[in-house]
Amino acid sequence: MRSTTEVLLLGALLSLALSAHAAEETDGGTSRGIQLTLDTYSRYVWRGYELSHDDPALLTYLYYSPSFAPGLTVSTGFVAGLVRDEKAGDDETSIDEIDATIAYEHELIPETLTTSVSFLYYGYVSTWTKEVAYGDARDLELNLRLEYGANALFSLFLSYSRGLDDKIEGDHLELGTAASLAWGEDRWSLSPAIVVAYSNQYGTAGKWTYAGLSLPLSYRVGSLSATLSGSYVVPLVDLNADGKDDLFFVGLSVTLDR
Repeated sequence: MRSTTEVLLLGALLSLALSAHAAEETDGGTSRGIQLTLDTYSRYVWRGYELSHDDPALLTYLYYSPSFAPGLTVSTGFVAGLVRDEKAGDDETSIDEIDATIAYEHELIPETLTTSVSFLYYGYVSTWTKEVAYGDARDLELNLRLEYGANALFSLFLSYSRGLDDKIEGDHLELGTAASLAWGEDRWSLSPAIVVAYSNQYGTAGKWTYAGLSLPLSYRVGSLSATLSGSYVVPLVDLNADGKDDLFFVGLSVTLDR
């Protein structure tokens, strides 16, 4: 059990360790289809829901894409340090959620139209997530995604999720657009994105639930990349039963590809 400060410090140390490891590698290595991401956020916002009560959070995920099955990716990871809630029995922050995903992606039109299907497992392990935030120990969800890349700089996407468990049962739809700007021999990139969502999950009774804008700025060296992002979310309904306050948060993501 670690405090929020300790969790974020651990994240920073892991980031430095990954950076040091990547610096020792050459660009001529053979990719094994493994990716590790480490994200820290000033607050945790999921589908317009503010789940961390303004506390910072750490997210770590490991992805594997086997060479014998092109398009297939499996991943697992955790969300930690969301909130300390002594009333709910959590007097210290801890790992709050463990996730697993299996996904398959296919290009319907090469380099233009891509579709994917994935099954997501959300496992809630802390008192806060099981008894307060979600009221359940786990959720299962099916996700379908369609992305159209008009060119190398601009894309449109449609994502549909169907909850398969009691608490998450229902539909969630996201419509979005994103741009991709690169410079400095593609080491630097800026990928602004806008998304709006419609949902009838968690008792929203079928409403446009939120709109969001994100501005991720990334820098890549070899197999290592770092992304600094700012995000602004406007709730369109009172998702948290405590007012429709706009949400702003920042994040730092470190990604290592192998």
